[in-house]
Amino acid sequence: MAVQTTIDAAAGIITHKVTGDLLIEDVQQAFAVRTGHPDYRPGMSILWDLSQANASRMTSSDIRRIAGQNKARLKKAGVPYKAAFLAPRDIEFGLSRMYEMFADASLVENRVFRSLEDARRWLSSTDG
Repeated sequence: MAVQTTIDAAAGIITHKVTGDLLIEDVQQAFAVRTGHPDYRPGMSILWDLSQANASRMTSSDIRRIAGQNKARLKKAGVPYKAAFLAPRDIEFGLSRMYEMFADASLVENRVFRSLEDARRWLSSTDG
């Protein structure tokens, strides 16, 4: 699996484009790449593009673990942001909704979308 991370500093959006099998280690590595990027600023919106991903090897325990690790990061940073998940296929959509349920909604507003246009429109909007 590969996660390609790009940061649009002007728009304030980080995109993680996932191709191939998605594993928990890949998600953890993407978090590290994002925060180590020179254009990264806390509070930037995030788009997880899962349109070319295969998340069938992820388990509910993996999703719960990722959400817990992100909660710990958020307690340190304390800066709210939006995270959109582009998930046109049912497996990635369901797992993204599961993440949305486990995640800390106090600092991150998570939403799952089937279309890239809808995800980008929501990330760029000032309302929730």
